[in-house]
Amino acid sequence: MRAADEFIVRMAEGIIGWFSYQQAASRSAVYSEYLFYPPMFELGHGRGWTVTCQKQLADNARQTYDMQFRNSKKSAAIGLEAKFIKLKKPFTGKIQNDLRKLHKVKTDVANHPPGLNMVVYELIVGHVENIESAIDKVEPLKKVWGELWDNRPDGKFRRGHPGWLFHGQGEERFRYSVAVFRYQPTWDLGGDFEPEEQETDEPINFGEWEE
Repeated sequence: MRAADEFIVRMAEGIIGWFSYQQAASRSAVYSEYLFYPPMFELGHGRGWTVTCQKQLADNARQTYDMQFRNSKKSAAIGLEAKFIKLKKPFTGKIQNDLRKLHKVKTDVANHPPGLNMVVYELIVGHVENIESAIDKVEPLKKVWGELWDNRPDGKFRRGHPGWLFHGQGEERFRYSVAVFRYQPTWDLGGDFEPEEQETDEPINFGEWEE
């Protein structure tokens, strides 16, 4: 798990730096989760991971999760779902769908690359108050929200923390944050996948880069 955690932290730091840059360039009008697929792709490839976008679930070819990262040298694999939260409102159904997918990825060995230890994460980008509102009715994430490791000067490191919270540059009310939640057994929500609302942006399949 250490190799996966170290990489996902560096990715979160890179993503929040990238968002701070985009905000400085006044590009917030075009933000979506698909917009930050390329930098996540590049961060993975640049650090020696093989990256696959829109990876199919082993038992349901119609369901995919956002990204899989593999590093045979570190014997590690990562399953990642990412969300960009534009509005201050609950995103209960979409995020619960993410957790159901990631629970399957974590617990079904058919979703694990052979010989690699699979770790899964939910990554959410947005203004911090929007992230908090988005997970308000997603009990597994809301329960641990206050336990995330926070990179602000007054932030606290908590032993056994279930994830991380990184903040970008700029005035606090405008800046973006990245919350990363590491898999917990409470992500087993049961039930079937709910139909997801159609995004206005079409997902981009960037294929795969090998190590």
